[in-house]
Amino acid sequence: MHFRPILPCILLVLTGCGALGPSEDEKKKDVGGLSQGCLNDMKGTMRRFQTGDVSESEWKSTFDCVGTSLDFFKQYVRGSTDAGYSVSDMNTFAGKFLFTNRSVREQFMQGAFYVKAALLGGRGSVLTFTEIDRVKELLQGIHKITAPLIPVLKKVSEEPTGEVALETAEKLSKAILLFADLLDTLPVSALNDQALKLFLTETYLAMGKEEPEDLSADLFLAKWLMSNTRPDAFEAKDWSKAIRVIAKPFGLYYAFKKVPQADLLDDRSYREFVVAILDQARPMIESAIEAHGGVLPFPLLDRALRSFVGMSKLGVSEATVLQALRPFIRKMLQSTDAIGLDKASLDTLYTLVKRIHQDLLVIDKIYEASGMNPMTTDRTRLVNAINAVSGQFTAAEQDSFLRVKHLALDFRPLFDDGKPSILYDPSATYSRYQLVQLSLIRIGIEQLVRVYTNGGNRIVQADLEVVLKDFKQLLFELEIVDPTIVEFERKRIQDMNLFMFSSDGDEYASLDELTDFGAVTVSSGTLSRKMRETITPKCDAGLGTDLLGWTWLPVGCFRTEFWNHLDLWLENFPILRSHFLNMDSQTKENVKRWIEHGARRNGYNEDNIASYDIRALSIVLHYTETLYARLADDVTRPLTKPNIMAGYPLFKPVLKRKLRQMVPIDLNNDYILKGVYTYLVRYKQIPSSFGSFSTFGLWMLTYPSSSLSTDRTGIFNIVCLLGTPESPEQQKLTKEYCKSY
Repeated sequence: MHFRPILPCILLVLTGCGALGPSEDEKKKDVGGLSQGCLNDMKGTMRRFQTGDVSESEWKSTFDCVGTSLDFFKQYVRGSTDAGYSVSDMNTFAGKFLFTNRSVREQFMQGAFYVKAALLGGRGSVLTFTEIDRVKELLQGIHKITAPLIPVLKKVSEEPTGEVALETAEKLSKAILLFADLLDTLPVSALNDQALKLFLTETYLAMGKEEPEDLSADLFLAKWLMSNTRPDAFEAKDWSKAIRVIAKPFGLYYAFKKVPQADLLDDRSYREFVVAILDQARPMIESAIEAHGGVLPFPLLDRALRSFVGMSKLGVSEATVLQALRPFIRKMLQSTDAIGLDKASLDTLYTLVKRIHQDLLVIDKIYEASGMNPMTTDRTRLVNAINAVSGQFTAAEQDSFLRVKHLALDFRPLFDDGKPSILYDPSATYSRYQLVQLSLIRIGIEQLVRVYTNGGNRIVQADLEVVLKDFKQLLFELEIVDPTIVEFERKRIQDMNLFMFSSDGDEYASLDELTDFGAVTVSSGTLSRKMRETITPKCDAGLGTDLLGWTWLPVGCFRTEFWNHLDLWLENFPILRSHFLNMDSQTKENVKRWIEHGARRNGYNEDNIASYDIRALSIVLHYTETLYARLADDVTRPLTKPNIMAGYPLFKPVLKRKLRQMVPIDLNNDYILKGVYTYLVRYKQIPSSFGSFSTFGLWMLTYPSSSLSTDRTGIFNIVCLLGTPESPEQQKLTKEYCKSY
């Protein structure tokens, strides 16, 4: 809905408030001592009124001038009809007395007559002499209501703080209620959508502005949403009620627009201001829900979203957003009613908002109390700061404090300051930014797990399938999920159990694994966009776009540009970067194939490159760096047996699944599985023969007592062998491309 400063103009409706700016040759004439052109500078007057810069005498003189002009016109000009003045008569009056510097379209005056008929009664084609007297009374009432607002508007213009804006909002709301009282004294009648649309359109055109898009429909929709009355007309009983219902939200909206917008995550005072607006708006939303029988139905919410949100700006189709709205309200917001938004879902929404606000307050207090630099903090100082403030939080704040403490102490620094890219450097410092981002991810994940697992604390493949069923189309149009990926849900659960810092190798995703994966998703998305923006201009051969709208790139050109700019992709991956740069040329070629084979949908091949491949390459780099960091941070030393065995629990489930497809062995025998795993790391391939006198058979006799060690290149091989998407085409190539050379 578009809130514009049109109320005072509507209040001067019968006076031809065109808000027309003066021309250079504007002249004021005098007819029998009567000043003409009362509203020649109405545009400037209204602008000064909105900022409180108009003087009270100037504001009063505007109303007095219009009243005097009406008296003069009534006394000396005969109307076209015996009953009074026609639309044409009043158009002449407007041009002769109110604004002499611009002409007014007759359609505008016709719209004004329609509003007149709705407010004062009578016909929409005649303004009677008695109605002119009522117009004058109405003008004086309007002046009495609006004049006290001038110093209020001036104060908020000079001091647009949250506190002053909310005080102003309250006074504006009270003024609107006084106007409703004034309407109660009038013989109001119905006004339909077409009549109001004509008047508003012509008013905007007269003001030199673009024609508003469906403004009248928005007004009627807001009335319907708030009070459950007719969505296509103001009936007689609606006028006062509609004004009273809109008074508070109008004031709050004014306050929100008046305060300079700031970053909600960084500016506490602005965030508290927005939360205060939401708190004050809640009773109005609850009242609207009650007016609709306890639930705002989805068709009404659909119309409201189309009108108020402007969904086309999201780059997502309207139908998709509306489709996602239903599971979001029913499940994520836990609506107890299947047909729309009820009080339970409103409670959930407010709880989430308050939870986010509370987490951010806790983070602020931790940094402020200890005087830490929010841009960079070493771990020791962060631990000390958290311990120092732990007793300062109320019982209501404890949940947020414990969540923030867990994120701060149990997760490595994840995001570079101000950038959604993961920092893998073990010496990296902590920052307020990374705690804020983690907190937002964690709260969203906790809510997702809570509602899709009936209060559980982990997600299994079946749960993720339900989530994707509800939101896959939305994620597809946001270019996040390719719906053609086979077994997408199983692979994501596998990724979370293999390649996160918190991975434990089981068959489900815990809250910590989901939090890690959320961070990786954000970071890899940032890196893939960087790859796309860097490589596409150099490799675009006009091959068209893929399903997600990404440009197809020739594989040869892409490989050249990708590997030539590896330093750019690995700037936040110190272990992987150092190791790769120190490899010999043959090993580098092997690793290039392993990485690409482990990432691409159909393995290492000569197909063109687009969205899936670029995203997957970005993710595989993240996965590989994580494995490096988990098994051993020191890139200068080989992986020892303890390092290698630390990865066994992670890869055990996927290794069993791979072996189940290949050989008939006892997959519940840990001794055999560890033998296969260590063989894979040592020889960089899964054994092809399991006989007693095979290489693997001999290995089984010696590996428990051997001092196993290997270079880190084996990690790439593990990703190639065990982390591949496993398409039929890829399985055929795995033995060829993931073997030792």
